[in-house]
Amino acid sequence: HSSFSRLAPPGYFNKWDALYSIKQLVNSGWTIALPSFTFSFCKSGIYSFDTTKSETGIYADWVLKEISNSIRTNHPIYSFVLVGKNADLLFDLKPKTTWGTDSIFEKFEELNANYLMLGCDLQSCTQIHRYEEINNVPYRFYKNFDGKANYGDGFLETRVKMFVRNLDIDPKIDMNILAPNFQLF
Repeated sequence: HSSFSRLAPPGYFNKWDALYSIKQLVNSGWTIALPSFTFSFCKSGIYSFDTTKSETGIYADWVLKEISNSIRTNHPIYSFVLVGKNADLLFDLKPKTTWGTDSIFEKFEELNANYLMLGCDLQSCTQIHRYEEINNVPYRFYKNFDGKANYGDGFLETRVKMFVRNLDIDPKIDMNILAPNFQLF
């Protein structure tokens, strides 16, 4: 997860600096999954893997555009741009729900993935929603989002089942209390 604006890089920093770091990590054997979430699908019902821009930062868009072997997962809300040796493994998943069985979030858990939060705190770590779903927390419920999505073969009807927050309850969740359980730099 990243927020370059919160990192306040020097004026000479550009996208090629950020892309260089991704290429170096991939060349060292890492697989990188950059969030390219598009929450607007929940209201608009329209998503296209190649033209819908990430709403969670520009890093994923840069990688998708500039690194030739990168791919974007087939989820109209919680997609990831992938690059590296396990990209195909992560791409081919067919989840029943956004965070549940066969989801990329389950696979991150199985692979013991590392999370790098660049300019973000733990409030931005989406993985926690998997554990909320597994534990069937009372402040969330299942909801379907219907629309049209283009994953490369034109627009098709799609439905996403997600364990969403109950806004009537409006729970206050402070994920930063988990910080002592993580290796933070």
